[in-house]
Amino acid sequence: IKVLVAETKVLRAFYNFLLVSNFGPVTLNMNSATGFTGTIDLNPVRSSEKDFYDQIIKDLKEAEPDLGVEPYENNRARVTKKTAIGLLARVYAQRAGLGNKYGDGDQYWKLAAETAENLINNAASYNAHLYTDIADMWADANNRTNREALFVAPGADTNDEAYSIDFNTCTLFKYTMSDFY
Repeated sequence: IKVLVAETKVLRAFYNFLLVSNFGPVTLNMNSATGFTGTIDLNPVRSSEKDFYDQIIKDLKEAEPDLGVEPYENNRARVTKKTAIGLLARVYAQRAGLGNKYGDGDQYWKLAAETAENLINNAASYNAHLYTDIADMWADANNRTNREALFVAPGADTNDEAYSIDFNTCTLFKYTMSDFY
């Protein structure tokens, strides 16, 4: 249960990070979903970007200790320690960009550098990898098993390395692509 809760926190942090970095101060809803409580907030209030980043950082720091170095049940679509740490470095850097607004940008740039250096310098202990040639990052041969990826959305079959995407049957695209071609 601890691993699944940690994975959920990383995903919540990731989605909240997408929201705040793309749309700024939107509503940060940390209450139970309407389906569980039966109540609807008819007067949502915008949250500050600082509140968003504080929650994202809290989620990632709480999740990291409970995540494994290898993905849960060997499912490569699951998040791991390197996911949480890599995302945390990115979040710190993005938060540092708000430094003029809150007066603490230097502190977050330092945290971003320390977190990234930790991941890079201890890559083996996190099962992380950096290719020596940037071309390897985008090489077709590394498409399904990219060792540099922090986490992936693999599509229909998460564990079959030989699986090739058929846009007519792949569930990842089934509801987003037209069937008229």
